[in-house]
Amino acid sequence: MHTSLYESGNIKCDDFIRHGEDFLKIELYSNAKECFLKALTYCPDDLYVKEKIVFCRNSLKKDTLRICIVVPVVVAIATFLILWLR
Repeated sequence: MHTSLYESGNIKCDDFIRHGEDFLKIELYSNAKECFLKALTYCPDDLYVKEKIVFCRNSLKKDTLRICIVVPVVVAIATFLILWLR
């Protein structure tokens, strides 16, 4: 079982933090963000949790940007190949 190096002192908050950190390890930023948001309900002034939420939001923005770049390139390559193989 994963144990966080950080502890808020609130058991419920710490559980959500651990889950969020586990999701971060496998780059599931949306799930991680949800866990950190739930943690905030138990420790609303926790700066560590707020920083993790910002990190998740920034990572989700980067992922969206990558998709917006990759998809048109793949479509262009697929179109080129279809036209070239005719």
